[in-house]
Amino acid sequence: MTASFDPLPSDKDVYRAASPKTWIDVDAGRLSPAAFKMKKADVEAGNGLSVIISGKCPNPEDTGRKGVRAVGALRVGGILNLELGLEVIQDADYHAGIHGLPFTEDETDLKTLQQMDDCAIALADISTICSSV
Repeated sequence: MTASFDPLPSDKDVYRAASPKTWIDVDAGRLSPAAFKMKKADVEAGNGLSVIISGKCPNPEDTGRKGVRAVGALRVGGILNLELGLEVIQDADYHAGIHGLPFTEDETDLKTLQQMDDCAIALADISTICSSV
C-alpha cells in the first residue's frame, strides 16, 4: 500500500539536485532550464520531476545522489502560481515530484516542444541555487 501525504504548503521549499554542469547557471545564481526537462523513463513510469523535501537546503553530498554539484530551491507556491497546470505531489517522506510537465520526443511536435521549453524556463526563473560544491 502506498502512503498518502497531505498537499505540501505553498510556503514550503523543495529542492532540485543538479549534477550536470549544464543544469547550473552560476552567473544567474539559479538552475538552468535544462534541469527542468522530463526524461522519457520518468514519464513512462508516471513519475514527476524529482525534488527533495527537507527542512533546509541540503548540501550536494547529502542528497543521496552521486556527482551533485548544486542544489536549487523552489517554493511550492511559486510553482503553482506559474499557472502552467503543474502540481507538486509528495510521494515519500523526503521526496516529491513536479507533475504536469509536457514531454515529447517528436521533433516535429513544435507545440509540445515549445511548451516544454516554456515550462523549463519558468521553473528555472523561480529557482535559486542554495547550495553548491
